[in-house]
Amino acid sequence: MLRLKGNQVMPYQKLQVHIIALMMTLILAMSGSFFAYQVYAEDEESQKVRVGYYQLDGFNDISQDGYYSGYGYEYLMEIAKYTGWEYELVGQVQDLESGITRRMTYEEALNQLEEGKLDLVCHVEKTAVNQGRFLFPDFPLGEDYGLLTVAAEGDISSLEELQQSKGLRVGMLTGTSRDGQLQEYGRKLEFSFEPVFFSTVEALKEALLEDRSIDAIYATNMRQINGERALLRLNAQDFFAVTNKGAKQLCGELSAALDQIAVQNPQFSADLYKKYYTRLQREKVNWTQEEQEYLAAHPVIRVGVDKAFIPIEYYDEKKGQIAGISGDILQQVADMMGVQIEGVPYSSFRDLLKEDGSYKIDLLPAFGADYKWAAEHRVRLTSAYLNLPVSVISQYYVKNYEDPKLKVAVVRDKFLTAQIQDTMSYEQLIYCNSLKECVEAVNDGKAELTYIPTYSANYFASQAAYTRIRTYAVPDFNYQVCFAIPMESDVVFYKILNKAINSISPKEIDNIVFSNIIFDGYQESFFDYVYKYPILTALVICFLWMGISLVLYFSKRLEKDVKQELELCDERMYLALEQTNMVVWDYDLASNSVIRTRGSKSWLGADDRIDNAPETFIQSGYVHPNSVGDFETMFQQIQKGDKFATGLFQFKKAEEDGQWTNDHIWVEIKMTNIFDGHGKAVRAVGLAEDVTEKLQEAISLREKASRDPLTHLLNRTSFQVCVQEFLKKDYREDLVSALIILDTDDFKQVNDTHGHVYGDEVLMEIATRLTGLFRTEDCVGRLGGDEFIIFMKNATSYEGVLKKAEQICTSLVFEKDGLVTTCSVGAAIAPSREVDYAVLYKYADEALYEAKKDGKRRYVVYNKNQIH
Repeated sequence: MLRLKGNQVMPYQKLQVHIIALMMTLILAMSGSFFAYQVYAEDEESQKVRVGYYQLDGFNDISQDGYYSGYGYEYLMEIAKYTGWEYELVGQVQDLESGITRRMTYEEALNQLEEGKLDLVCHVEKTAVNQGRFLFPDFPLGEDYGLLTVAAEGDISSLEELQQSKGLRVGMLTGTSRDGQLQEYGRKLEFSFEPVFFSTVEALKEALLEDRSIDAIYATNMRQINGERALLRLNAQDFFAVTNKGAKQLCGELSAALDQIAVQNPQFSADLYKKYYTRLQREKVNWTQEEQEYLAAHPVIRVGVDKAFIPIEYYDEKKGQIAGISGDILQQVADMMGVQIEGVPYSSFRDLLKEDGSYKIDLLPAFGADYKWAAEHRVRLTSAYLNLPVSVISQYYVKNYEDPKLKVAVVRDKFLTAQIQDTMSYEQLIYCNSLKECVEAVNDGKAELTYIPTYSANYFASQAAYTRIRTYAVPDFNYQVCFAIPMESDVVFYKILNKAINSISPKEIDNIVFSNIIFDGYQESFFDYVYKYPILTALVICFLWMGISLVLYFSKRLEKDVKQELELCDERMYLALEQTNMVVWDYDLASNSVIRTRGSKSWLGADDRIDNAPETFIQSGYVHPNSVGDFETMFQQIQKGDKFATGLFQFKKAEEDGQWTNDHIWVEIKMTNIFDGHGKAVRAVGLAEDVTEKLQEAISLREKASRDPLTHLLNRTSFQVCVQEFLKKDYREDLVSALIILDTDDFKQVNDTHGHVYGDEVLMEIATRLTGLFRTEDCVGRLGGDEFIIFMKNATSYEGVLKKAEQICTSLVFEKDGLVTTCSVGAAIAPSREVDYAVLYKYADEALYEAKKDGKRRYVVYNKNQIH
C-alpha cells in the first residue's frame, strides 16, 4: 500500500524484489566462470522508506480520488524497481495554530528529514548548507533552473521594464537558495527588489495573479506557469533526492539505483519533464534586433511544395497556395515572422535545383528529419514538428510484407524510399512520381505493395476508386519531419525558423493534424461522389427527371402523372432510408431550421424539426464541449456558401425512448449545399452516421492481435517481432541482453489436482509477477501452455541476468493444499546483434532442458561463448 500519513490510502501493485544470497554472489564473482550456473534463490524483505511528499504542482501531485502522479512520484516508482523499496508518502501535516490538516511545505519536509522523521526528500539543491544537513547520492534526478516570471496580462512585459520598476516585490519559496541567485544577478545589473517568501507554489501564484501583492515570481522552472510570462532564466543546476545524515546505507542503495536508471534509460528525466511540464499554449516569440532586421529585409519566403503529398503537403491549384498539415504549420510560422509565403510546386526534387546545383527556394516544409538525408541534399534541419506513422497498402493476397520477392512501388527522391532501400531487401522496386501513382500501381496489379504515410493511406483508402487494396500499419518505418533550408542560407534565418517552430505548442500541432485528416473534402471523380453520397445522388437524379418531365409534358394530365411518379420516387427513397443506419435532414439556411427526412433513423433524442441551429444543439448540451467549436464551424461553412462541410463529433447518446444519457458517441456528419439558379445556397442536405463501433472495433482488433488472451502478455509472434526489432536497432555490445524461457514445473499435476480454473489463476499470477519483476522496456510474453518467455534488453552485466533468473525461481512459487508449484528457467545470452532469433531460442530451450533435468526450481544460463 502507498500511504499518505494522516489522510488517504492508495493501492498499487507491490514490487517483489529478490537478490542473490551474499555468499553465492561472492563465489560467482571470484570464479569469473563463463559456464552455466545452477543455484537456488532466497527471499529478502522489501524496505519501507518514508518520503516527504510536499506540495509542488507537476512534481508531487495527489488527485481528489487519492491517486499519486508527477515527476517526483514516477521517479520514486522507477527507483523502487532497482531497490525493492516500499514507500510511505508523508504529504500532510496538522497546522499547530488552526488544527487544520494541510499539505506539507518544502521547508517542513526538509526539517522533518533532518530530524529523522523522514527518510527521503526529492528535488533538493546541492548547496553548501544542504550538504551539511543531508546525504546526497552520486547522481541527480534532473536539472532545473531559476525562472523569473510576471503576470501574462500584467503591466510588465519585458525584463527592461521590470528592472526599471521601483519598489519591486519578488515572491520566492521558503527554504530554497533562489533568493541568493537573484540578489547576485541584481547586483550585476544594478536593480533592487524586496524578496517576499511563501510556503507553497499555490500561494505564490495567488499573490501574483489574484492579489497582485507581488510583481514577479522567482522559483524553479519545474512548476505550472499558466498565466505567467517568463522573462529570465538563471543558474541551471542539478537537483537530488536526499536522505538523512545517518542513512548511509539507504543513500548508497539510492546511488546504485540512479546509476542503473542513467544506464538503462538515459532519457527518463527528459521524458518525465516533457510529460508533466510541456506547454499547452503557444509561447510568445521575442525577436532579437538582428532577427527583426533580417525579417524586414526578406518579406517573402519561397517554399518548395510537393504537388501531391496529400494530406501532408500539396499545392491547392484553385487557391494558389500550400495546403495540408505542413502548409498550415508553415502559415502559422509565417504569421509569427510577419512574412509572406510564395509556393513553388514541384513534381521531382530536381525541379528545385538550378543548373549550378544550388536551390531555387528558401525552405522545404516536410523534410525527413535525418542528418544523413540532410547531408545528401545539402540542407540544415530545424527541430522536428511532426511524427509520421507509416502504413503498407497491399493487394489482398499479400501475407508477409517483408517477402523480398514482392514488387514494391516507391516514390523517387523521398526519405521513406531511402529507408526502405537501407533496411529491406526487395528484389524489384517500381519507381513512381507520386504517392497516387504508387497506390494506383498496387490497385491495378502492377505492384504488390507500397509504403505510404498513414495519413495519406487513409485518404486514398476512403476513395471508391481503390477497391482492390488493404491497409495496415508498419511502425518500423515511422519517421519525423521538419523544415529544411539550403546549407548556404543565412544562419539568422535558421535561428528564426527554430525559434518559431519551437514556440508552437504540441496541442496546436495536434489540432492542425486532426483538421487535415478528418475534414479534407477533396474528391477524385464523379464516381467518388456517388459512392460517398448515395442519397444526395438519388435526390439530384429525381430533380433532373422532374425537370425533364415538365419540359416534355407541359399539360395538366402529364403534370399529374409526373407528380404521382415523384411521390412514388419519394416513397421508395423513404423505404430505402428505413433500411439504413443514417440520419438524413434538410437544413434551411433562411430560417436556420433542421428538418429530419421521413424514413431516416432518429437517434438524436430530439424533435423532427429543430429551429435556431446549431445553437439549439449546443445550448441543450447535446454536443460534447470538445466538439462545439468544430460543430459551429461546419454550419458556418454551409452558411457562407461552401459546397461541402464534413466533421467527426462527439454527441450525447440517446436511448430508444429518446432520452439522452451521460454517455457520448462518435458521429460522422456530411453536409452538402443546394444552390438556386443564381448560385445562392438556399438549403443543405445533411447525413449523419454513428461510427462509434467502427472506431472501437478498429482499436480492439489492433490490441487483440498482439496479445495473449488469458494473460494479456505479448503472444509468440509479437514477442519475436519485439526481440528482432531490438537486435536490429538498439542492441549494445557493451551491455548484456538475454532470452529467458520459463516453464512451470509439473503444471499438469496442478490442473489434474485442482482443475483448470486454478491452473489459469496460476498462469495469470505468473504473468503479473513477471511484469513487475522486469523493466518496462523488457519484452515479456507467453509462448503457450505453461511456458513464458522474457527478453532482457541491455542489462548491466552477466551477473544481472543470473540474478533475474534466480529471482524468477524464488518469486514464482505457489502452494495450495500441500501441492507446491515452482518454475524452472533456461536463458541464453545474445552474442551479437546478428544472432538469429531461432538460434537464441534453441539455446535458451536447451538451457531450460538442463535445468529441469537436474531438478525443479532451478535455472541454467548459457553465456555468449556457448552460443554458436
